[in-house]
Amino acid sequence: MSGLAKTLRRVACWCGVASALIALGLLAIVLALGLRMQSLAFPRSLGNRDENIARAVERTGDGTDFVFYVMSDPQRGSATFRELLSTIDPEAPAFAVICGDLVAKPKHTRHTFFSTQVAEAEFDFPVFVVPGNHCTAWRDEGDFTSADYVRTYGPMQYHFVAADRLFLFLNNAAPPDETGGFIEYAARTLDRYAGEVKDAFIFMHTPPAGLTPILVHKSDPRSKAFYELVDKHQVRYVFVGDHHAYWKGTRGETTFIITGGAGGTLRGTRGRFHHAIRMAVEGNTISQTVIVTQAKTGFWGRCERTIILHIWPRVVSGPAGWAVTALVAAIAIALLVLSLRALRRGAGGAD
Repeated sequence: MSGLAKTLRRVACWCGVASALIALGLLAIVLALGLRMQSLAFPRSLGNRDENIARAVERTGDGTDFVFYVMSDPQRGSATFRELLSTIDPEAPAFAVICGDLVAKPKHTRHTFFSTQVAEAEFDFPVFVVPGNHCTAWRDEGDFTSADYVRTYGPMQYHFVAADRLFLFLNNAAPPDETGGFIEYAARTLDRYAGEVKDAFIFMHTPPAGLTPILVHKSDPRSKAFYELVDKHQVRYVFVGDHHAYWKGTRGETTFIITGGAGGTLRGTRGRFHHAIRMAVEGNTISQTVIVTQAKTGFWGRCERTIILHIWPRVVSGPAGWAVTALVAAIAIALLVLSLRALRRGAGGAD
């Protein structure tokens, strides 16, 4: 065999070794990420069930001083969302709220990935959520329906009273004819506690129409009735998401805050930064701080999302998925063994 042929053969063998190692390494990463995700139990701190509400009420103590956080639209920004969670965690607030669009598409795999990010943080405080327009399949025709949402997180509309203050969570993200009666629910609840609470806070996903000209997305069509309700009861704060930016303004006695910067692609021309809102209650004084993060989902974060959301579901889709995975592993091992043997034989011949 000529010298050139031997060189080409060695190059081919080393390419075989490299290809086999890359394939095995990628398989190992897929299996490690997928199995780790499946091993993490759904965090008890996440969701709107009675036990979390009870914990939130307990954590506000006598109501003199406590802190809660609000953010929205984590969607695709896993690194951003994780950074915000790590910033919140040390303070151990009474609770946190995510105003919708936990995920970019209404898929079980995406909701599982979202919940694992909360599970990784190992919070001791409750994290409440409200539905966003990307959280469930509209008209319940899809992979993750409103019934799945309720089974996973608890009710879509709920409220609790803590420290003599009403916290009201509404579902206004569905199509106009399927809102879940958020106006009616809000009216009943606000009427029920009128004169009994110091303040009322409302959390929902879609901003009401006419709130600010910076809005990129469509606003809720029942905004007039909502504004009338807010004015009637002098609601102190309304928190919304959907628009991926930050904005704060007042209308009458009510402060409105758009907080859509927990990870989704930033939009518009103002307030374009990733953030969460820290709300501090000190007696009758309520103050707000914007927590800003520069963290962005980089190359590894995008790889992680691709593996967990697209590759791992195919692996665990059934016997066929596992069979293909095993076949790829077998081919890679065989290629590695054959390439190494060929290299050893070539080395022996050269001696």
